[in-house]
Amino acid sequence: MDSSKLGWTDDKVFRVVAIGKDSNGSEIKYTDQTNQYRAYIKTWKNSGSIPAWSGLHAFARYQTSDDLYVGSIRYDGNVTIKVKYQGAYTTLAQTKLTNGVKNYLNTQGKLAAGQWYDIHFSVVGNKLTLALDGVELLSVNNDLLTEGTIGIRTDNLSAYLDDWQLLPSDSIVVDPPTDPEIPTDPETPAQVVEFIPGKTKVINGDIYSYDGQCYQAKNSPGSWEVPSNASWFWTAVECVDNPTPPTDPELPTEPVPPTDPLPPTTAVEFIPGSTKVKNGDTVTYNNICYQAKNSPGIWETPSANSWFWDVVTCP
Repeated sequence: MDSSKLGWTDDKVFRVVAIGKDSNGSEIKYTDQTNQYRAYIKTWKNSGSIPAWSGLHAFARYQTSDDLYVGSIRYDGNVTIKVKYQGAYTTLAQTKLTNGVKNYLNTQGKLAAGQWYDIHFSVVGNKLTLALDGVELLSVNNDLLTEGTIGIRTDNLSAYLDDWQLLPSDSIVVDPPTDPEIPTDPETPAQVVEFIPGKTKVINGDIYSYDGQCYQAKNSPGSWEVPSNASWFWTAVECVDNPTPPTDPELPTEPVPPTDPLPPTTAVEFIPGSTKVKNGDTVTYNNICYQAKNSPGIWETPSANSWFWDVVTCP
């Protein structure tokens, strides 16, 4: 047996928190900290019905089960940093995991079993940084929580856990990801691509058009991170007209009937990056009403297939 496979959890829901005490027996409230552990995913549970948010999670500045920071390597291939404050989760940063140091994703694009994951989640001052196998994936600033302890959470998997440590904030050095170079030659400007929510796969540095405005991608936005001037994932830039190579004509399709305008409603319009909601709140987005569930953040854009929203009749 592999001698490094020492800790084992087969629980569908596993949680553990470090409780440190000083010489007087008082609980220590850590400020700057790095939560480090290694996990070997042996198998996934509930095959065929695994929630997207399942996977490996690291707590930092954990105060209570309702007040904490968490960095997550998720089953659906997303990497997130969230804050849970007074019982409500808000997504602070998110990106899509890509194969790099290892082949992290299986052929279905899900987090692969059968290998180790070396997770580092640090909080220094108001800066939160999540790294995997020595490579920084996400970094974001937040001031809600100033102290607490660390913890581990796993969901819907069987795994070995090893080398769990609370480290000084400056003990881990990771290599930040390098964004692709942005073309600077005026004779060969970057091609502007139309951004389609939920479909467009974005590359840092590339320019995308949305709602009549152009934006340059940064901080690895996902396909649901709708471009806006206030977004952490986008910078507004001047649109450049580029000739588009000829393409084969598309086959004619049946015309789409016009969408009826939304009747008067008391629901609040959802604006990505701005609107804050509580579970049970009803919002409108693209002339459809949705009810919030599972504590969506300000970047969790409503959609019919979202874990955070249900389509409802407008009030």
